[in-house]
Amino acid sequence: DRRFPVVSGLRITWDSRRPAGQRVLGIWLQKDVSNTDFNSITVDGGDEIKPDKDGRKYKILTREYMAQGNDGYTALPGHAYLIDEETGQIMSSLVRKYTLGSRFINRLIRLRDSTELLHSSTAETLSRELEHRSHEADVHKSHIAAKWQRAAAGALHQARSATHYRDHTNVAARESMDSVDCFNRATSEGDYEDDLPVIHPVVDGRIKDVART
Repeated sequence: DRRFPVVSGLRITWDSRRPAGQRVLGIWLQKDVSNTDFNSITVDGGDEIKPDKDGRKYKILTREYMAQGNDGYTALPGHAYLIDEETGQIMSSLVRKYTLGSRFINRLIRLRDSTELLHSSTAETLSRELEHRSHEADVHKSHIAAKWQRAAAGALHQARSATHYRDHTNVAARESMDSVDCFNRATSEGDYEDDLPVIHPVVDGRIKDVART
């Protein structure tokens, strides 16, 4: 809380030269268009979100602090809660589940071991991840030069799919994470850096200040 908010799913154009309350020029809701492989998507520019109280309704996922109107977010209070602090999960728990699930999947793929899985859907998750990585390897081999040239320009249009994030988060709830949980040293089977998910931030151009272009 009291930090600069992270915005996802939106494309925003604004003008920092304008007075407060008049800086936003346009907001567009991005759409995920599935590609042939399960784990990647193409991000479409989406439909413009217009300031019309009688128009389309949207769901917003945010923190309790902002939902209460703090730090000037006065447009948020007074609306119905779909998931509140009693029924939701804290952000740190969601991030932990995703990173543990990702490390667990990476370990299974790297070792190609015969770990007994607790849930049948985990095998389907592994199959999707293997298919995605096979596709990425083929693209890397045949288009490596062009890929690097287009990396910055294409960042806006390529992203992980919702299926990927659901898969890796749900695995942490279905399977035992003892083998990859650094807080369970009694049963941990070593700290392999190769199994850790890689965080690779990029400037994707979704939030654009026309005063600086």
